[in-house]
Amino acid sequence: MSENKQVTGGNATEHLINGMQATASKASRFNSQLDLITANMNMLSLNALIEAANSGVAGKGFGVVAQEMKNLAETIKTASNAFTSDVIDSLKARVEESRRIDNIVNGSRFADLALNLIDVIDRNLFERTCDVRWWATDAAVVGAKENPDWASKRLGVILDSYTIYQDIWVIRTDGTILSNGRPNKYSVQGKSVINEAWFQAAKATQSGNEYAVGEIHKNPYLINASVIPYATAIRENGEESGDVTGVIVVMMDWSGLADGALKAVRLRENERASTECLVVDNKGVIIAPTNHPGFLRDRLQFNQAKNQSFEVNNASLFAQALTPGYETYQGLGWRAVIKKG
Repeated sequence: MSENKQVTGGNATEHLINGMQATASKASRFNSQLDLITANMNMLSLNALIEAANSGVAGKGFGVVAQEMKNLAETIKTASNAFTSDVIDSLKARVEESRRIDNIVNGSRFADLALNLIDVIDRNLFERTCDVRWWATDAAVVGAKENPDWASKRLGVILDSYTIYQDIWVIRTDGTILSNGRPNKYSVQGKSVINEAWFQAAKATQSGNEYAVGEIHKNPYLINASVIPYATAIRENGEESGDVTGVIVVMMDWSGLADGALKAVRLRENERASTECLVVDNKGVIIAPTNHPGFLRDRLQFNQAKNQSFEVNNASLFAQALTPGYETYQGLGWRAVIKKG
């Protein structure tokens, strides 16, 4: 009984290529069998010619037949070789063309997957910029200097709903952490962030519409969790142009966002084992996945001249896409990369 197998998606082209290669193999075997037949015919005709010669005048007619057999064998061999060569060359050309088309289709698909991946991350980061600016106007945050415990409780309520954050800090203008949303988990109150670039940038913002963002890093105050800080100034009375009275920073759980987004990339099942999805910063340094051996250390070398591209080299495929930004969020120059093979 023959076995019927359904061929779908990415298997279809490979199935077609395998079929053409199998046909070429059969044609080659057929030619080999014909070579064996013509060789036997040549041997028979040679023996017949020898017998005809030994038979003298009586064997002349038989000799003519033997010679025709030899000529026929040579004709069959020549025609068979030409036919088989044409078939195999044609099939090889079709196989190469099919692979070329398949590489273009898969390369374009991988480049689109990379663009979708970095777009998902950008949309999420845009929301973080909105959150921190919104919460900077919260009454408990604005009044944290007078009632830091109330601020901590309010931040805790926020964190119960926004699990994307490791913690939220309210910071004095001198860089001392005044309140945080998870004081039982992270004992950060009283510690200083005066030397952090994101803190200085947030304190220097000119209005409540502005914000600062820090580098992805493993924060020692948060038990080395991988986070990305988004910060803005807290202003007097929560007014957009009020005097700066402090800074609020949200410590976004980068591992949760990035690793989750990478797992959600819609690869086909037969691609997952041989495909790697990455995110790199504007210098090409690997920033996701966070369990990658080269996390925050290794740099990918590739042509960054194009916003979106793919390259095929033998059995390997490399696709990348630059962050397009989202609404008012311009992005940080990051790229998503998908490598196969």
